[in-house]
Amino acid sequence: MQKGLCTKKYRWIPLSIILILYSCSSPKPITFNDFRGFSEIMPGDSVQLKWSFGNTDKVKIEGFDSVFAATDSITVHPNETTIYYFDAFQTNQDSIRLYWRIASKEITKPKETKPGPEPETNTNLSPEFFSGSVRTSETNPSMLKIMRIMYPEDDSEDFVARVMLLDKNGNYFNGYKPESEAHIFTVAACDTDETSEIYTKIRDEKFVKETHNLSVAFTLDNSAQAYASRDVFDSVKSYIRKSQNNLNWTFSYYNHNPSKSIPVSPSDKALPIISKMNLPEPNGLNGYYKANCQSLWNLCTDSKERNLVQIQIVFGADNSSVIYNESDVIDVAIKNRVPIYIIAIGDAVDSYTLKYITSATGGKFYHLTDDKIQFIKQIFDEIIFSNQNYYEIEVPASFLKKHCSTAFLSVNIREEEEILTDNTHLVFEYQPLYQKYQAIASFQELGTELTPDFNENIRSLARVLKDNPGNSIKLIGHSSYEIDEAEDIELAKRRAEVVESRLVELGVDEKQVFIKSEGSNNPIYYFQEYSWQKYYNRRVDVRWLNPELLPYEIIAGIYPSETLALISVDKWSKLGKLAYYERYLQNGNPVYRIKLWGFRTRDQAVQELNKLKKKSKDSYNID
Repeated sequence: MQKGLCTKKYRWIPLSIILILYSCSSPKPITFNDFRGFSEIMPGDSVQLKWSFGNTDKVKIEGFDSVFAATDSITVHPNETTIYYFDAFQTNQDSIRLYWRIASKEITKPKETKPGPEPETNTNLSPEFFSGSVRTSETNPSMLKIMRIMYPEDDSEDFVARVMLLDKNGNYFNGYKPESEAHIFTVAACDTDETSEIYTKIRDEKFVKETHNLSVAFTLDNSAQAYASRDVFDSVKSYIRKSQNNLNWTFSYYNHNPSKSIPVSPSDKALPIISKMNLPEPNGLNGYYKANCQSLWNLCTDSKERNLVQIQIVFGADNSSVIYNESDVIDVAIKNRVPIYIIAIGDAVDSYTLKYITSATGGKFYHLTDDKIQFIKQIFDEIIFSNQNYYEIEVPASFLKKHCSTAFLSVNIREEEEILTDNTHLVFEYQPLYQKYQAIASFQELGTELTPDFNENIRSLARVLKDNPGNSIKLIGHSSYEIDEAEDIELAKRRAEVVESRLVELGVDEKQVFIKSEGSNNPIYYFQEYSWQKYYNRRVDVRWLNPELLPYEIIAGIYPSETLALISVDKWSKLGKLAYYERYLQNGNPVYRIKLWGFRTRDQAVQELNKLKKKSKDSYNID
């Protein structure tokens, strides 16, 4: 985080291609004329990587001695999923790094495992995750995992960490008894520098092994970027088919609209319902917050069990819940004492927010790359088993609530000369995280017609605006690279106007709605290799203009490289201004806009802009 950014986040680009620019000055920045960045092959096959850069003198690929031309190609023969790093250079000027990911299509499915307290065979799966429960010949465990944090209802009570102890093969370690209390200790400290405290104390441990009924809600991301959702859906069905009778299930999927959850039912009743479900092809935007709120409400109202768990399978970040955020998900989960376990797949997820949700609710976060999707049923096993069989360790960290909003927690077991350890975070007071713009609708290529699947989103937004006449929004139209820059601006504006007209038809005061167009200059996906990436770019975003959100900003400069943008942000910060930069396209080339933020109203921003203009001849504009 750069100085001066504070709580304002970068406008990060959720791409499979990471861009890092280094420069002192560059009147003509490097451009990307042709660079796919992703290929799929079968094991043993070769693939040709072709690229074309503008304003580039040479290209180097990490691991290769050769120097390549700006427009060139190479044939590679990877034996597994591999990432190749490319560096494009301008002599004594700009440089850029990006990567090309080659994914192997073949997935080797592991042997099925059956959850439960005493399966008697070693399944020999990945030792990284729970593999079963066997009578082991080992005298001591080899791995410790914090699987759940039980937050106290009373401030005077201690926290409880439920942990799994595993042997070197990932098998549950039954009947562990430490030689002395001194073998187990916890370390807790505030996350902030101001009140950092270290507290280590030995406590009595509770070793609990019990089996009880459990109700589990699965939610599956089926938005356009959920490329493996059908494989995951098959894994869910297979897992429920082999599950125990003391488990109850509900399941739903979502894009910008959530599906209806099936009733919470035992395995033998849930499976026929889920088996008849026809999961659509992945499509649409991502309404993660809205869908998971509804799944939690269904789980809590429909289940007769007290022991509840939600498992979320996620491929991307929420971009269309509009009137929901992560606080809504956390509120419902905490109120009903439901731990949330999130399995994030791929590199388009918002891992910071997802980790925050799991920490606040006492669950656990998993992040799988493509080559580890095969282990997803093993993770299901780990989550379910650990909520029925566990060791409890009391954590004397309640005093931290007086000093921290969040804290770091480490649970440790000392065995001979080795220390088994696992870490997590405690969340005492959660604050809404920075929200990127939320899309209210997307459009077909060159189109301005609203499709029916966005009706519910628009109706929900209209209800909120009518119920809160003091609130206002800005609708920001976008396009993919559909015509040319000028006409894309006009096309994107018409899209925003279509949404505005629909809101007014539903009874919203037109004075509550403002319009802006950014054309193709601010895409979510800069490299539009797939149709769904173009679809995400052809959107209308909603930006709330509530004063408490400090929505008004001043554009204070445009720079050709990230290095110059960082220097500018630091300069503004030293002047006491809140500043950050965002990546933007100008005439099809990437540039970096400096923004000053923190203005509650447009009038405040105008006053500051006028002061800046008196001191400098530079160009400033209000965004």
